[in-house]
Amino acid sequence: MRQQRIETRDATLMSQATLRPLSGSPDNRGRETSFKEPMAEGVISLDSRGRKNWVKMSDEEIVEHAKRFMKEKEITYRKELEKANLGLLLTLQRRKLLHKIGLKRKRKERRDWSSISDDELVLYAKSIIKEKGIIGLTELYNADHALYEALRKRALLDKFGFERRHRERRDWFPMSDDELIHYTQSFVKEKEITKKSELKKSDTGLFMVLRRRTLLSKIVFEGKHKDWQSMNEIQLVEYAQTILKEKGISGRYELQKATPGLYNILRKKLLLDKIVFEQKRREWSSRSDDELVQYAQSFMKETEITRRCELKKFDFGLFKALLRRNLLSYIFSVIKYTKNCSLERDLFSGLRQAPEAMEKFGEKE
Repeated sequence: MRQQRIETRDATLMSQATLRPLSGSPDNRGRETSFKEPMAEGVISLDSRGRKNWVKMSDEEIVEHAKRFMKEKEITYRKELEKANLGLLLTLQRRKLLHKIGLKRKRKERRDWSSISDDELVLYAKSIIKEKGIIGLTELYNADHALYEALRKRALLDKFGFERRHRERRDWFPMSDDELIHYTQSFVKEKEITKKSELKKSDTGLFMVLRRRTLLSKIVFEGKHKDWQSMNEIQLVEYAQTILKEKGISGRYELQKATPGLYNILRKKLLLDKIVFEQKRREWSSRSDDELVQYAQSFMKETEITRRCELKKFDFGLFKALLRRNLLSYIFSVIKYTKNCSLERDLFSGLRQAPEAMEKFGEKE
């Protein structure tokens, strides 16, 4: 009995050993420890889209690549690296490796005002004013803030002959509502203001006073707007048709953007259906798959499109039609194939011409 038990145990162990997958078999690939091969010098790992895969690179590899790149492009400052390769700069920032690649920062030269006397400072400021054609203190402040502050601290701003201009403060409080409206109407007429926003830009103080007193609705703006209410339906439709011809509008959305007031009145009076738009729509449904593919290929050849995002930007309607029919992958696979074929043709033509060139070279020798 004991011997039988031993034999059965040995048999089960043997069966388990035969069923267990080997270490190199596909069933046990996930269990194996991942072995990362060392990268060759100057080689950068790429992801599925062909972009640089910074995640798979170690810190030392990124630093070496950055130094090599900076040497090739002759980069010394951070701004130059940002323009040349933003992805590399961001990766270095994330990993806190910027201090290891030897970038320099452009710093402004600090002027030591304490070592300059008042007379020297005034002479220096006058030369700057003459050089830049400065006519006021505000312009001097904008042109050289540090110099302005040094002059202000020493109370030397009055030595340049600039006239200080103070705004005339208008006292709105004693004015009645009628006087304020009358003043605003004359101001609006004088400046040819047609909107509330224009009034706010030209005189913010007046606009705020009118708003506080709730008088903005009583101001009449002689605008360039049409009085749509006085026009009948026939006149509105005719006017809309002339606008469409003048501005080359081909759809309702374009009409709404160009003239929102006209669009809204047409929509309210249910006249949009009576407006005849020159349709620029292409009927994709009438075309077969082959015709659509031919049209897309010719269009992409003309515009030199090689990626999906470019086609989407250039012609969204065509992109959408191809997407609905599941033809996008076919078109871009054909582009890759033709590219490879053209490279192969160039290679074969070069190989064919090589013997002739060698014979000529031998004859010359």
